[in-house]
Amino acid sequence: VGGASGVDFNDNVKARFGTGNDLQIYASGNNSVITHSGDGDLHVEVTGSGEDLYLNANDDVYIRTTTNENAIKCIGDGAVELYYDTSLKFKTTSSGIDCSDQFQCDGTIFGTGGIQINADNQKLRIGVGEDIQIYHDTNYNLIKAYNVPFKLQTNNDDDAIVCNQNGSVELYHDDTKTFETTSNGVKVLGPEGGMA
Repeated sequence: VGGASGVDFNDNVKARFGTGNDLQIYASGNNSVITHSGDGDLHVEVTGSGEDLYLNANDDVYIRTTTNENAIKCIGDGAVELYYDTSLKFKTTSSGIDCSDQFQCDGTIFGTGGIQINADNQKLRIGVGEDIQIYHDTNYNLIKAYNVPFKLQTNNDDDAIVCNQNGSVELYHDDTKTFETTSNGVKVLGPEGGMA
């Protein structure tokens, strides 16, 4: 029924758009539904300058794809959830966010509150081949280097300590090696790198 204030539809009576009724909008009695059943995708666009689009509900808002698979779920007074092929991957929480799987960032991550790995034996792994790993295994705090030597350097790139794979440990003074371990013991070097 039309009127000055709008057009009224009873429950399950659909407003249908497109030659094949591809877009349908209706109220089922329990939920409000926007359905696109034709070929192609459903696009929601805001074209007016300075205008916004609001999707409001008294409870939850679902955005679904083929066969009613959840893509985005906005829970009333709760989380926003993001899905991949019906599998929950990312959601907001009262204290921040929760990622239930791998998190990949192609840019730079900035954190003013620090980074916390809140589980033993879970590693911070850095490098394409995960060449350096930092973690706690309940007994020790560990830094492990794989494939290449491990270096501890000062802020001007001077070596301080070098740990070589299957080899020596080297100590430096002002970027000059002064001490190293060998297969037979240790070697103490002079200030110019020669034998003391």
